[in-house]
Amino acid sequence: NHSEQDTMAYYAKFDFGFEFDNGMFLDGNVGIRYVETDVSAIGGIVYPDFNSTVPGGDLEEYCSADGPGGSIPSFCLEDPATQESYRTWADGSSVIIQDKYDYSNTLPSLNLRWGLNEDMFIRFGYSEAISRPDFGLMKSNFPINFGGEDSTTGEWAGPDAQSAQVRIDPIEASNFDLSWEWYFADVGSITVTGFYKDLDNYIVPGVSIRDFENNGETWDVQVSGSSNTPDDSGKIKGIEFAYQQLFDMLPGLWGGLGVQANYTYIDSDGVPNTSFDNRSDSGSVEDNDGNIIGPLYDVSDMGLPGLSENTVNLVLFWETDKISTRLAYNYRSEYTLTTRDVIDPYTPIVHGDTGQLDFSFFYTFNPAFKIGLQAVNLTDEVTETLSVYNDALDTAPRSFFRNDRRYSFILRGQF
Repeated sequence: NHSEQDTMAYYAKFDFGFEFDNGMFLDGNVGIRYVETDVSAIGGIVYPDFNSTVPGGDLEEYCSADGPGGSIPSFCLEDPATQESYRTWADGSSVIIQDKYDYSNTLPSLNLRWGLNEDMFIRFGYSEAISRPDFGLMKSNFPINFGGEDSTTGEWAGPDAQSAQVRIDPIEASNFDLSWEWYFADVGSITVTGFYKDLDNYIVPGVSIRDFENNGETWDVQVSGSSNTPDDSGKIKGIEFAYQQLFDMLPGLWGGLGVQANYTYIDSDGVPNTSFDNRSDSGSVEDNDGNIIGPLYDVSDMGLPGLSENTVNLVLFWETDKISTRLAYNYRSEYTLTTRDVIDPYTPIVHGDTGQLDFSFFYTFNPAFKIGLQAVNLTDEVTETLSVYNDALDTAPRSFFRNDRRYSFILRGQF
């Protein structure tokens, strides 16, 4: 599979600033970015082989009560014209294709800074941004299956395939930020930032319909893979508190002691798992060949993948002309890892809360030479993933990962 992505962007920005008689000021900029994206992938289509599913192409035998499985297959309920059209289309052939997709985005932005005095500011920002699909999704291989029975209607569900594809739009975000900042020292600040993001086209495991033409016949194929959500995908809102200070008022070497700390709270609305919508009588989900592939849960109350509700970072540092040392602790609460596992029973997966303590020390002999020690995961943290197992989105342990403590002795030279 050969994939390419070409982009062309155009920018414009205008800076402005005003000063007032009371010592306050207002400055900022307004801008716009226009981006064109062209994606292409060389892959292939493998059409189903009618004669492999219907031995010898003998529909009369295949559709008899004595046929495969002792029952009449759902395909036999289709009218003769549909059956012949599908026989012509599903000839087992394969073809190399080049799949192309393009999209464009207009992305405005506005940034304002209101200076209350020389040390205190209020900032406001609005911007629109995109996040393109992971390049690993840019593929175009379609091994098409004959198709099985719809477990809800009992009718033939038509051909299906599972594949990555290039026809995915980027995630679009409208971002609002408002912050208060106080710089009370050369290396000392307190900031409070509120933010809100409105997301569209979130990329999730899903199903799309594509038409494929072969031997003069065209059929719609249900393609399972990554796709964009059809409506508003999610919203992210939160607040961040940050503090940093160098205690340079302390005597001697203690003047290099400092601290950095921040806490972030995020409230996010998730997106539905659109992978499958056909339940069996037991409430499980079946693919088009009738195989049970797991339950279907409404995960819209779960947070967006990768976002923790609470995140804390604490750093204690000591800096002198020769010595640089840091002790850092990072914590994040549990978060959605994926709305659909890659293995049976294909349920949503949550990453448990986790914290890690790291340490580093460097001594500089001269501008060209330093030695150091780094220690990672001093608390020997074990990370855990959990599986959702019911409609209430309760979880149970799925897997555990021991990352071990890791130590590195470092020698750095600059020539």
